Amino acid sequence: INVNLDYFDNLCYDEISEGDKLYKLLTVKSKDELDMLTKSEKMLEHYSNKLIDLSSNKEYTEGIMDEIIEENVAKQTAYLVGKDEGIEQGIEQGIEQGIEQGIEQNKREMIVNFFENNVPIDVISKSSGLTIDEVREIIDKSNE
Repeated sequence: INVNLDYFDNLCYDEISEGDKLYKLLTVKSKDELDMLTKSEKMLEHYSNKLIDLSSNKEYTEGIMDEIIEENVAKQTAYLVGKDEGIEQGIEQGIEQGIEQGIEQNKREMIVNFFENNVPIDVISKSSGLTIDEVREIIDKSNE
């Protein structure tokens, strides 16, 4: 079976709205397709001629390219700045966590040392701010 898609495309084209026709105009891929699209449409022919004029205007196309480049540079800069800030924040958080872990490790070692030097568990608990059960847990883990 052989189907003539151009025939059906033209049938469908006649049924679409003016806005959709303008969209189709902006999405054409070749001059031939543009000519075929605008051959019986005065409004589209007018916009087609404007598009051709603009696309052949070197100042206009270079201006658009400059805008696109500026936008991409701005996006990349924002990405890199955000990435750097994220890395910096991660380092700061890592340092803070390391300090906290070091303090906790030091506290556990002091509790074990006090216990090994016969300081009563209730005194260790009061001095460390931990419950007696928490002190016992730390001592038990150090013996493992």
